[in-house]
Amino acid sequence: MLKLAFLSLVVFISMASARFSITAWNRPNFSGQAWGTNEEGTSRVHLGVGDNAVVRSWIWYSDPSDAMCIKFCMGTREVGHYCSGARKENSGNFNKVVIGYRDIPYHC
Repeated sequence: MLKLAFLSLVVFISMASARFSITAWNRPNFSGQAWGTNEEGTSRVHLGVGDNAVVRSWIWYSDPSDAMCIKFCMGTREVGHYCSGARKENSGNFNKVVIGYRDIPYHC
């Protein structure tokens, strides 16, 4: 368990050094398997299969001045969005993110 927590911390720290990044976990309270990206565009979340394949907690790192936004999607349905940093310890489910500039339309 300690090894997994350390790995999650390493993923978060490495992602936080980018202009923007999302780190997500398949369990509440930033625990379980971690996944992250700092790439613009659409990214499928890879956290396992079945109930473990969706996000349960996440941290979105984005400075308000970078004009980047994130949409959270469950398939093709939008389930949330943010344009500045945010975090959820116990989140609704999503299995895809779309990251783009605030002024450019982007869809699930």
